[in-house]
Amino acid sequence: MYGNTTEIIPGNQNKKWTVYFKSLYSNTSEFVEKVRFKLHETFNPNVVEVTEYPFEVTRSGWGAFEIKIRVYWK
Repeated sequence: MYGNTTEIIPGNQNKKWTVYFKSLYSNTSEFVEKVRFKLHETFNPNVVEVTEYPFEVTRSGWGAFEIKIRVYWK
């Protein structure tokens, strides 16, 4: 399963957001080697590889954009 969450940052136009990949039934790291998240080109770095559970990225920003997720299975 993949998804995202957002939080308002008081006194700031930005929002804190998290994008994730996880399983509902078990620890995802049992069958996932890594997850690559490709963020908007304005983020540095804009490609983030997460190699251990939880497979998620948290950043802040003000706009909406598409995030590409690639899962590398064991």
